[in-house]
Amino acid sequence: MVGLGVADGAVGDFERELANYRRAAELQPDYFRAVAAFALATADMGDRPRAEWIVRRGLGRQDVQRDLLLGKIAWACGDFSEAIRHWSVVESSKSPRWAESARRFRDEGEQFLGVGTGALVSIPRPLDQRHLGRVGLVEPPLPSAWRLHNRNPIAAAVYRDENHVAAKLMLNAGRWRELVEAFDGPGGLVGIRASEALRADQLAEVPVVIVALRHAGRSRDADRLLHDADLQLAKVYSRGQVPHWHDLDRSEILALQGRKDDALASLGRAIARGWRSGGSTDLSDLAEEPAFASLRDDSRFQRLRAQLSADLVRERKETKALALE
Repeated sequence: MVGLGVADGAVGDFERELANYRRAAELQPDYFRAVAAFALATADMGDRPRAEWIVRRGLGRQDVQRDLLLGKIAWACGDFSEAIRHWSVVESSKSPRWAESARRFRDEGEQFLGVGTGALVSIPRPLDQRHLGRVGLVEPPLPSAWRLHNRNPIAAAVYRDENHVAAKLMLNAGRWRELVEAFDGPGGLVGIRASEALRADQLAEVPVVIVALRHAGRSRDADRLLHDADLQLAKVYSRGQVPHWHDLDRSEILALQGRKDDALASLGRAIARGWRSGGSTDLSDLAEEPAFASLRDDSRFQRLRAQLSADLVRERKETKALALE
């Protein structure tokens, strides 16, 4: 049932995904993977209280696993300091199974908030564990590292999240030629290839491809991808409710279509439902997202950005206070 849920999420049927996770948790209420999938999907839908209830009901007697998941839920809902507090508890437990994961989550979180010490070592995750933590890149990769991570389709798939963040940073640095070269290569750009139809699970990544192609003057390829993305979005939203981060994905695509009002409405909805720039491939500053270049001077966008910045300042202050307790 968990596997079916993952498959449903990959094609953008998020209500069926949630239903399958719910059934898995009903079949085995104390199974960590089922409880985790159900609770985190519920949190992504914007219902933090229910997500926490799911964890406490299923893992109430398993302190370490409970705190690990409560931290993930808090992070998904933008309560970053509370997430770090939970992960610090798990780390201090010295659990042979979970302490190292908690330390990694805490380090990634502190780096995102700007209170961490030292650079993170990027560790590619198995394909079924993507999005479980943040990508630690803060600077564009060296050209040699970029080529290595895109040398063939398997490497491009393994480094998909890291390549996504790298592509954003490279666009901001004017290195769009390398991205277009990858798009034309065997692995594609963040897995997106000119010869293949766009999938629903690629909607978060397609904006960087479109922006790179536009820089290269390849408007026909960019317009085709934008059209395909629009069709995929229509299918996804026709199926029912979506996670808050999907409203963000939609806002980026709408911005690239020139539909500023709709893009800002979708971005505002994502924020209102709990999204807070904390996803595995989100940049910490909304204005640095390449897809939002056309919105940066809009006062409405600036207000949303200011709201996120204020939230981040508060979370940073609260996280620093944890170290003094």
